[in-house]
Amino acid sequence: MKNIKPNLFIVGTPKSGTTSLYHYLKQHPEIFMSDPKEIGYFCKDLTKEADNFYGKAGHTPYKTLEQYLTLFKNSENYKIVGEASTSHMFSKVAAKEIKKFNPNAKIIIGLREPAEFLYSLHAEYVYACREPELNFEKALNLEKKRIEGIGLKKRMIVPSKLIYSNRVKYFEEVKRFHDTFPKNQIKVFIFDDLKKNPYKVYEEILDFLDVKDKNFKPNFEITNVNKSIRNHFIARITKNIKINYYLRKILPMKIMSPIGIWINQKNSKYGKKKPINYKLKRNLQIKYKPEVEKINEFLNKEGYINEDLVKKWGYDKI
Repeated sequence: MKNIKPNLFIVGTPKSGTTSLYHYLKQHPEIFMSDPKEIGYFCKDLTKEADNFYGKAGHTPYKTLEQYLTLFKNSENYKIVGEASTSHMFSKVAAKEIKKFNPNAKIIIGLREPAEFLYSLHAEYVYACREPELNFEKALNLEKKRIEGIGLKKRMIVPSKLIYSNRVKYFEEVKRFHDTFPKNQIKVFIFDDLKKNPYKVYEEILDFLDVKDKNFKPNFEITNVNKSIRNHFIARITKNIKINYYLRKILPMKIMSPIGIWINQKNSKYGKKKPINYKLKRNLQIKYKPEVEKINEFLNKEGYINEDLVKKWGYDKI
């Protein structure tokens, strides 16, 4: 079997439209996207942190290059071979690891207004049974204790991901990839634009990927709708990292994955998420205004975007 190296990496950030984009691109006849979506192979620092905290179940089941490349074994006839691991943005080493693996790889980065991003990220962690504190504001207030290692549950594989203020370092994260890859290999999109006009952003990305069929139109149905848990006890069992680790040793992923998806679907509620508390959102925006101003200036100066994120996200009124 010929080993095929992926040449496209959607690196994050999470909750910024990466799942939708992954599904849009996956439909294109010239593009192969890995299944599963989130792999995290190049996050060597996060894998080490997870292994130290959680043991051998760890951050990802794809720990060797051989295991990783098996995910792309059927991609020989595709021009673009990609994956979408949002941990790559948070990782401090992923950019260099990806460059070492494939220096010609193209990188796609999505960004979202910080307060809404954190609110959505917390909800996802609650749904995935990684966040034990169901209340968003209380979870934010646990930060000092979590930095000291107090109250960290084994459900979160990478403990540092629960330090929410560390998740809004857009300038630092984008610059890591900017300093590692040529600019013509990096595409930045804004969540609001993808949500408002997915076809326009999709066209821009097809042009960036230089595929032949730039007129292909995928199904733009919502792919990452808001979900909440019906029964937390069932969810904690089915999403337990250690249980899943040992089940993978007995059952192949092609059997485990459909069963897990079916259970999660039955134990999920779908609907519109309650808006973030206005006062809390404003306090978060005051806190992260300097970060928004910094990333806005950088992205416009380097030509990654041509719009004012400070105004777009309402930070000019803060």
